[in-house]
Amino acid sequence: MSEYAFSPLKKCPTCRAKYDGNPTCRRCGMDLGQLADILRRAAVHLVEARIACLEEDYPEMLRHARRAVSLYASDEALKTLASAELLNRNFEDARRVYMAISQKPENED
Repeated sequence: MSEYAFSPLKKCPTCRAKYDGNPTCRRCGMDLGQLADILRRAAVHLVEARIACLEEDYPEMLRHARRAVSLYASDEALKTLASAELLNRNFEDARRVYMAISQKPENED
């Protein structure tokens, strides 16, 4: 099985073909490898943010949450960032993130 098979990528962003785990789209030939790697790194940062939260290392949680959002601003990443901002007592930043979540179109993620 390809190393790309474990990516959170679901569809080719160009032609919307179902992602089958290969580094190139089966339908249009677009190179999906770098995109899959970015999404995978974002997922790793989300896991690291959760681990930091469990360890009550909130500055580290915030660092990982910010990195995850910078790579891919999924609802999950934004919610993790809002929580990290709150736990670090950055209330205005938490409010801004919450507003970004509430203003996102529903099926954008």
